[in-house]
Amino acid sequence: MEKISVEISITNGNETKKYISEGKYDKEKEKLLIEEKDAQNTRMTFDFNNKKMKRETDEYSMDFSFEQDKVTDVLVKLQDYNQTLALKIKTEIYSYNKRNLNVKYQMIDGEEDIEYSIKF
Repeated sequence: MEKISVEISITNGNETKKYISEGKYDKEKEKLLIEEKDAQNTRMTFDFNNKKMKRETDEYSMDFSFEQDKVTDVLVKLQDYNQTLALKIKTEIYSYNKRNLNVKYQMIDGEEDIEYSIKF
């Protein structure tokens, strides 16, 4: 896996958070692993071929599957309680091209739009 620098932008409503993190990229499998240096030990894995993202911390894991213009379930597993619940999202945009990812989805239950932009 190739070590890389990753520019990340997350927009939630009117708030945008931008930062740079280190990652590892597997060109053959089209997968990106990001390990953030934060208090929650956040790890994100992007599988570009299958349009999936996994976000994990010490407290929970979330499995996303992005299908353009479709409603899908995000499986959320709470580590301390050993419980899994499903949240519904609708993918509005999924675009990956030459190390640039743009994903925009709507949380159906919370009626909030979230957009990820990743460049590496």
